[in-house]
Amino acid sequence: MLVALLIPKSGSSLRENRSRLARGLKSNRGKKSERSIRAVVKGLSGPVVVNGQPFNGVMPPVMLTDEQVAHVLTYVRNSWGNSGDIVSIDEVKRVHAESANQ
Repeated sequence: MLVALLIPKSGSSLRENRSRLARGLKSNRGKKSERSIRAVVKGLSGPVVVNGQPFNGVMPPVMLTDEQVAHVLTYVRNSWGNSGDIVSIDEVKRVHAESANQ
């Protein structure tokens, strides 16, 4: 669901888009991983660039528990040939709480 909503202007296939987005999420460590969490929890709109590929669309917030968000992002970071860090439930809870008033 997360990756299906970010369609690039170039008209690439959904599989290519998922792979590109997964590589982008994988490279987001530390402070940048907070951006991935916020994108799922709060949604994302407007232009973004992932691995040099421009995306411009709307991804509404996904109504998941903090545990589910952690699992989804960990799955994305470790799918499609990627090997990424685990997203902890505590990290999601912290970012969710910090972004609650934004």
